[in-house]
Amino acid sequence: IVENGKGVTFIPQLALSQLTKEQHRLVRPFAHPVPTREIIMMTSTSFIRHTLLQMLVEKIKASLPDDIQN
Repeated sequence: IVENGKGVTFIPQLALSQLTKEQHRLVRPFAHPVPTREIIMMTSTSFIRHTLLQMLVEKIKASLPDDIQN
């Protein structure tokens, strides 16, 4: 629908690299202030694998492009 000029959609920044050149031509950035979202990982205080989970969080953060990280 978007490619036919009859609709709009929101695409996460991490998904932009998967677009074809033709599709990428249709991408328009948001005006400022750019909307953001926060992703939180929560566990109970009794969660036994806290260290493992923290390592996972750090790996995910390290894999993100600089312009996405806080």
